[in-house]
Amino acid sequence: MTFFLETLWTGTLLIALVLILRALLGTRIPAWLRYSLWLLPMLRLCFPVSLQHAMHLMPQSNLSMMELPKISAAPAAAQPLLTNITTGQVVTTSNPDLIQRAASIDWQPILLAIWLIGMAAVILWCILVNRRFAGTLGQEFYAESPCGLPAYVADGLKSPCLYFRRGKAGIYIPREIAGDPVRLRHVFAHEEAHYRHYDHIWSIIRVILLAIYWFHPLVWLAYTLLCQDMELACDEAVIRRLDRGGRVDYSQALLVCSVSQKSRMTYPLAFG
Repeated sequence: MTFFLETLWTGTLLIALVLILRALLGTRIPAWLRYSLWLLPMLRLCFPVSLQHAMHLMPQSNLSMMELPKISAAPAAAQPLLTNITTGQVVTTSNPDLIQRAASIDWQPILLAIWLIGMAAVILWCILVNRRFAGTLGQEFYAESPCGLPAYVADGLKSPCLYFRRGKAGIYIPREIAGDPVRLRHVFAHEEAHYRHYDHIWSIIRVILLAIYWFHPLVWLAYTLLCQDMELACDEAVIRRLDRGGRVDYSQALLVCSVSQKSRMTYPLAFG
């Protein structure tokens, strides 16, 4: 539990750092760099290990970021309850105070059960929304993209996307776009950028982290902003390879393919 809390604390600090950098730097840094910044909190949250042991050879200061939660600790009356939650040490007392009585309950199994239920709920949500999305996609083969990915036409699709169905990647395009070679070329370029960036792999890691840290509001905010930065990084990668006229066409294609916020639904394993 101690390692998990330490990971949660340092992960929170890294998310806050990325949020501050995004707010301060904005579009003054390239989109690929904003996207890459999220690797810092992602990697930290992936490894719930203590940094104290890894840093034992480094000079120690009197004020450590790892000690901040202890410095700003709750009042002394709440210390037994905090010790109970973090270490599992039950404190028996005859004190009628509510906090002292709560410290006599073993909270770790209760918190573990709540955490597992929440994690299962997020995983179930991801499965259901992706199954619902997969049900709207057709398997009408249209063509092969320049990088070799199969492209399919889907009648109920509002915007093109790259999607893994039954373990195989494919580009799905609305039928009205299939007849427009200019827009289709830009769609292929965008979705292939997702594929080259291994976004299909990073998305699985993001969903797993979202399920593990479902109780943390900053993780949900980071997930939302990371998805936005991912799309912008793909747009930037495509635009870098286009001339001025191609950039104008690509911008028009983005406007045509965009969907309103009211009609947009989140599908954790689809990119478009």
